[in-house]
Parts: sequence; C-alpha cells; structure tokens
Amino acid sequence: MSAHIGIELQGQTAVRKGGPNEVVHGGDGTNAFELIAHNQFDKLVALLTGSRGDKFFSVRDAQFGASILHYAAAKGHKLCMETLLSQPGVDKNARDKVKGASPLHWAASMNQAFAVRQLLMHEADVNKRDANGQTPLSWAAGNNSVAAIHELLLWGAAPTALDRWRKTPLHWFVSNLPPMIFIST
Repeated sequence: MSAHIGIELQGQTAVRKGGPNEVVHGGDGTNAFELIAHNQFDKLVALLTGSRGDKFFSVRDAQFGASILHYAAAKGHKLCMETLLSQPGVDKNARDKVKGASPLHWAASMNQAFAVRQLLMHEADVNKRDANGQTPLSWAAGNNSVAAIHELLLWGAAPTALDRWRKTPLHWFVSNLPPMIFIST
C-alpha cells in the first residue's frame, strides 16, 4: 500500500500516489480532483476511460481522504458514477478519512437519489456506519434529503439504527425541520 501525500496545484488539493515524483494525472497534466473542483465531470470521465484511467480508481484527495466516487456520488454525476461503478477495482463502501463515511453517505446527505440508487444497485452497504455510528439514512435525515430518504428506505435502510449519541434517523430529521409558525385566528 503506497502513502498518499497531499500537494497544492493551482489552488486545488491534489494527490500524490507512490513516490514523491509521481503525481496522478492525465497525459495533459490534468489532475482528477481539479476537474471535480471545477465540476468538469465530462473531462473526468474521459480521463477515467483513458489509457491511464485505472490509476484513478483508488486515489484519495488530501483534504478529506475521499475517493473520486465520493465526489461523483455527492454531485450525482450519472456518467461518472456509471463509469466508476463498472470498474472491478472500485470500492463502493470506501470510507473517507475524516468521518469514515462511504460514497453512499455523501450521496444521501446531498439528496442525490439517483446516486443512492446506483450505489445500492452495485451492492453498496445500505446500513454502513460512519465513525459516529451513523448510517446513510441518518445523514440523509440530518439534511432533510427527502428523495434520498425515500430511496434508502426502499432498499432496506434501518430506520431505528442508533448512532453513538443514541439518536435514530427520525430524530435527526425532526431536529432539522424549520420551526413551525402557528397563527391563531
């Protein structure tokens, strides 16, 4: 297993993999995480399907320790997700280094129902727990991501799963609702 060393490239976090001289990028010098930062997922797909694309399937960004799949799931980019999920070496349950969250957690929190469905169709763990014991359903509920909540429940997410604070997804959903205003007549 090689170490990942974060570097700065034009203000964006990049990843080095292996020795100090090998920066993982396309033939034109483009870094995968720079493309993500600029929402250039079509170029990213071209990079992933190119001759060196396999080098990108396991790289992580330096800030969060997240994979390209984490970012594609959070943005809900259909073609990028399909490209990544079709590769045998891509870990659908990979944890980021900050919260121990999977791509499914990221997609659920951003209300990306399509990404949630795609990950689950490719056998992502619907009840995967992060470092705090929260499931993707807890993340979706905490962000009032109703479409993602619906999708997760259809796929068997546990609505009564307790996290380290002994809270269920329902608790997180209700606690993040806007205050109700009652007008009496």
